[in-house]
Amino acid sequence: MSRVAELVCSDFYPEREILMLKKLALAGTAVALLMSTASADYYIVQEKATKKCKVVETRPTDTTWIQVGPASFKTQSDADKQIKTVCVEK
Repeated sequence: MSRVAELVCSDFYPEREILMLKKLALAGTAVALLMSTASADYYIVQEKATKKCKVVETRPTDTTWIQVGPASFKTQSDADKQIKTVCVEK
């Protein structure tokens, strides 16, 4: 049996080690998901035609939306708080 086959074979690892590897993989996935959301920036944008505002995660590139307020917010709750003062809907 080849070395790769031995590593994949469940008889090679005791159940305790398989459980530990599963937990390690799950923890790694959780950390990756948290890091991806932690690095997100939030922007307040306003639609030119209707003057409606909303919070988005990406900087507006479409010409129908313009960015209003500061450059970006670190959390969505910060952006939601500022949308009332920064954006004046008419």
